[in-house]
Amino acid sequence: MSSVGRARRSLSRGDIDGALVDLWNAVEPLRLRGDRSGLEQVARMAASIVENGDGSQSREATRLLDEIRRTVDPDALRPAVTGVGAPVPVDDGRHDTAEEWDDAGWDDDVVEPEVGEEEASGPRIGPLVWALIVAA
Repeated sequence: MSSVGRARRSLSRGDIDGALVDLWNAVEPLRLRGDRSGLEQVARMAASIVENGDGSQSREATRLLDEIRRTVDPDALRPAVTGVGAPVPVDDGRHDTAEEWDDAGWDDDVVEPEVGEEEASGPRIGPLVWALIVAA
């Protein structure tokens, strides 16, 4: 069962603390999937907790609502990369606003690894540590 479903069941039983945990756990997977309707369900349940919960529960539900608003806000910051191996922009101070940054594009600001730059060399101690643990 999804976290949203578990939160709904917890709320129907009167377990507001359990519902808050499940709602917080639901936000990130919904955000990653881009499931706006799921996030709206979470927001509605959090709003009911703000109205019906005690002081600390209301504050936590308010924090959850703020997080959801930042998540669904179209002006929220976009992710720095769109996938593994995607170019990463470098802030060289030339762009003062987010609009200038977006207009600048990615091509000029791509960080390429230096030729010959490799991972740290030297003996790997991980296997040795495991061998000592097993021997002990």
